[in-house]
Amino acid sequence: MSAIGSISSAFSAATLPSASSVTEKKFTTQDFMKVMVAQVSQQDPFKPTDATKFFEDMMNMSNYQASLDNTSSVGLMAKQQASVYASNLVGRYVEFIDDNGSPVTAPVERSWAKDTDVFFTANGKDYSSDRIASVRTAPTTTTTETTTTP
Repeated sequence: MSAIGSISSAFSAATLPSASSVTEKKFTTQDFMKVMVAQVSQQDPFKPTDATKFFEDMMNMSNYQASLDNTSSVGLMAKQQASVYASNLVGRYVEFIDDNGSPVTAPVERSWAKDTDVFFTANGKDYSSDRIASVRTAPTTTTTETTTTP
């Protein structure tokens, strides 16, 4: 059996995680040992695998796992950030575009996050935060200054 074939069969035995199932199983030290033992036990003794190539392959697997971990971490941070943003909207005034396409300024009655999307309720209706143009702590007021001359 070729070195590539032995690595492939060892990877199959190790049950590597796919990108969509990163939370289900990670490539563990035990999995690494299975791959290494399969590699060494199935190689041709007269044509041993180059150690440098072997360790490069293992580093690639390590980088792959790190990439999956980073992707999972970034997704989690985005969800947390959406939750924080949602919680900070309550009680503030938002300027947004309503269903009729008109700009409206109203206080946020409630808000919530679903995954990385944020929603809010204003004037008794639910909206996506994509409609928000600005957020203020108080409503915008216009004052006119009058001056009198004696």
